[in-house]
Amino acid sequence: MKLCAGWQRARMRQANRRSVPATLFLLVLAHVVEIGAYAVAYWVAAVPLHIGSFGGREALQTLDYFYYAAETYSSLGYGDIFPVGEMRLIASIGPLNGILLLAWSGSFLFALVQHTHPLTLKDLP
Repeated sequence: MKLCAGWQRARMRQANRRSVPATLFLLVLAHVVEIGAYAVAYWVAAVPLHIGSFGGREALQTLDYFYYAAETYSSLGYGDIFPVGEMRLIASIGPLNGILLLAWSGSFLFALVQHTHPLTLKDLP
């Protein structure tokens, strides 16, 4: 009976250790999808609706909208592409939402690692 319980605990630890990389992959995928949604919103606002525009480049390609969305989502802000006109208000929402979601993902991963890899007194020096 003890052998079976030990085997089950070892199997549970192995499953828990796999959950961290899987969760990390899903979080990165979710952020890429969110960045894509912002890129589509920027394109729709700039091209069909003509709500402001972007400066820094003559004509933005599709990938440039994704680049700008990723740049602002992470609050990196190189400044090579910048919003002009009413687009400035729309573009100011992306960094706020992005930094909050990135911080939430970091805290979620921290809690998951604490749960799956608990420290005991014997682990301390």
